[in-house]
Amino acid sequence: MEFLLDTNILLWWQLSPKKLSRKIYAHIEDPWNIMYYSPVSLWEIATKYGTGKLPLNERTPEQFLDKLEADNMFDCLELLPGTLVTSYQLPMRHRDPFDRMLVWEALQHDLILVTADETLRAYEQDGLRLMC
Repeated sequence: MEFLLDTNILLWWQLSPKKLSRKIYAHIEDPWNIMYYSPVSLWEIATKYGTGKLPLNERTPEQFLDKLEADNMFDCLELLPGTLVTSYQLPMRHRDPFDRMLVWEALQHDLILVTADETLRAYEQDGLRLMC
């Protein structure tokens, strides 16, 4: 199965794995599953870090990415221009632009979005598959 990790799951995996549910942890650890993260998550992390809203346990966003790449567990999803310019088609069920883009990417690539954000369930009626 193929999954897209929401920013919160990516952060928890790197910084606080005990926050992950057993179900999510097991799916991430399963070698048969393919896990993706989005450049949108990196942008969100850098944005929130830059405003002081996101401490990274003495790391910078660059160090966070270095560790993510060194672990080599997840693939970075390519953010395609076509995905960006068609994102207006996603109904406005959620106002956070980072979450909206992750939802749209998951839909466009037919991935299961792994998140702790229950408000994203609103997009299940649009075909989004979630693991919460």
